[in-house]
Amino acid sequence: MNTVSSPSMSELPDDYNWTSAEGLLRLGSLLRPLLPFEPRAFQLYESACILNGIDVVCITATGDGKTALIYIPAMVREDSITVVVEPTNYLESDVAAKLVEKGVSSVVINRDTLGDASRDGRDLWNEVKACRYRVITLAPETLGSEAFRRVVNDPEFRRRWRVFVMDEAHLCDLWGADFRKAFSDVWTIRSRAPEHVAFMALSASVEPGRQTAQVLRCLGFRRGRYHMDRRDCERININIIFRDVQYAYSGYDFRDLDWLVPENMTKAGDVPKRLVFCETIELGHRVTLYLRSLLPAHLKRVSHIVIRHIHSMNCPDCKKDGFAALMETGDERRTSLFVATAVLDQGVNIPRLKAVVVFPRGKTAAAVIQEIGRAVREGDEQGEAIIYVPKGDLQAALEYANSDVDLRLLETHAYLRASASDPSQPAVDESMFDIVFDRTPAAAANASKALRSLPTASVPQKSAAKPGSTKKGTVPKQPAKPTARTAPSASDRQCLSLCLMVAAHARGFCVTRQINIIYGNPGTTHDCGRCSSCMEYPVPLARSLSDSVAAPQSQTSKAKVTATTGSTDENQQATVKDTEVDAVRAADDKELSNASAPLNIAPESVCVPATTPVTWERVLRAPPGIHSGRSDCD
Repeated sequence: MNTVSSPSMSELPDDYNWTSAEGLLRLGSLLRPLLPFEPRAFQLYESACILNGIDVVCITATGDGKTALIYIPAMVREDSITVVVEPTNYLESDVAAKLVEKGVSSVVINRDTLGDASRDGRDLWNEVKACRYRVITLAPETLGSEAFRRVVNDPEFRRRWRVFVMDEAHLCDLWGADFRKAFSDVWTIRSRAPEHVAFMALSASVEPGRQTAQVLRCLGFRRGRYHMDRRDCERININIIFRDVQYAYSGYDFRDLDWLVPENMTKAGDVPKRLVFCETIELGHRVTLYLRSLLPAHLKRVSHIVIRHIHSMNCPDCKKDGFAALMETGDERRTSLFVATAVLDQGVNIPRLKAVVVFPRGKTAAAVIQEIGRAVREGDEQGEAIIYVPKGDLQAALEYANSDVDLRLLETHAYLRASASDPSQPAVDESMFDIVFDRTPAAAANASKALRSLPTASVPQKSAAKPGSTKKGTVPKQPAKPTARTAPSASDRQCLSLCLMVAAHARGFCVTRQINIIYGNPGTTHDCGRCSSCMEYPVPLARSLSDSVAAPQSQTSKAKVTATTGSTDENQQATVKDTEVDAVRAADDKELSNASAPLNIAPESVCVPATTPVTWERVLRAPPGIHSGRSDCD
């Protein structure tokens, strides 16, 4: 066996070639005593490129070890500084915790950490400028701040700054267009960074073709001057299960999710740890209240701990408590269910998370892939990702698939591949597998518009106008006709990728195989054998009306239907509780009031002002804004 001695970094020349055979052996020997695992081949080679000053783009599966590419160069070159851009505070904290575990000093720069440090009499920016940390984690908006400019202009910091990392690089395309424009301007940091800084982009959900090109542009990667590694992004240890939404979800009842809270539940550890993704804070709030209402009486006293709502508006204390709860494992953990928005769908490593539920489906294909990727990150067991699809989505996806215009459609892709293998047929250009909008503008525009226009079940407002009514003296607005050469937005394209996933489910085709086609993974020629199209998964039954707090959409004999949210789909209609359901709730309240232990819900547990009287009715069933308090944490 070949071995290479491992001198200290000070003994190696600055131009040492880490990507050579000798350099890779040396790198491995340096890392093995420092890491609790055997570094993988791609981790060694990509890290060697960074140490050589070569830009790197790494696209690989969630949980595949991308974070190692951040701390391996920092562990090898101890006097270097790495700047890491992360999209959320939770991911910043998660990455920083991993770095500390590996013995790499790191600091998170955001509003919360700056405030905490200031109260302790510390100035984090001065500490960063003094090169006290080897890794600095921050948001893209911070790159343009005056404080960061002062740090970058410091001669010693510039000398030691070696690596710039853009984590979750797909967001440069998805969020940079409108949601957070700073993601599209990350490339400007190149003009202020020293020439020797190596740039690295990491992601698990960058589609081949246009999106890859857009990410490279946003980060300033130049053709022929970077190393790109697109690996297999399929998570074979996750069963992808699509389910049709059966019950209305525009109010405060979500009977499709009854199974998440078993009737015989006695403590949080009785059920596997699960994460429920909702697109908006408001929807997540209503889902949280409903799930808490299903808890047995003795757990309702601590419902804010057993079922937590995590989102970007949480106060600093709730963020810390929520992050600590995410890390808990075992039967004695305090929390069984987490309801969250996008703050947890990007990169956060949640230990022993058995299943992920997306209700309803994510906004984009990339969001769904990221949400799916939170489950079973350890890789030693099989997990589940359950995506609920409204009926309106099924109709829009089927119409798009039936138009037969997207070359990534599973059967179209299979035909083109078969034609490519036939020597009598012309060769197939890989660029054909991107979406060709110029040829099929109407079908693409209609499909993306249908998915974007479907509301995420917001509560209908009383002031909503009747369908078809207009104000006096006004002319009804006519829908815009799709034009033949209109360039689609990033969200349009992502909606169409999501259309293909939903269409595969609706037509009984392998969903995993369709995802592999979209993302250029190897498994495009065979079915996976484990998704909901390949295997039959039983659909859990909702609780009976005597045990539940809602009536299904079909039982309208007792439930009065109110105004719709603007869609004719029955799943978008809100229902008013009938007398039978009210009686069940009244009996539950009576049982709770007769409990021997006092109701212990402190004002800070739901982040309401201390002067506000807190009652169970206000906490559990009040409309979303009634206990908004400081930050609407609950």
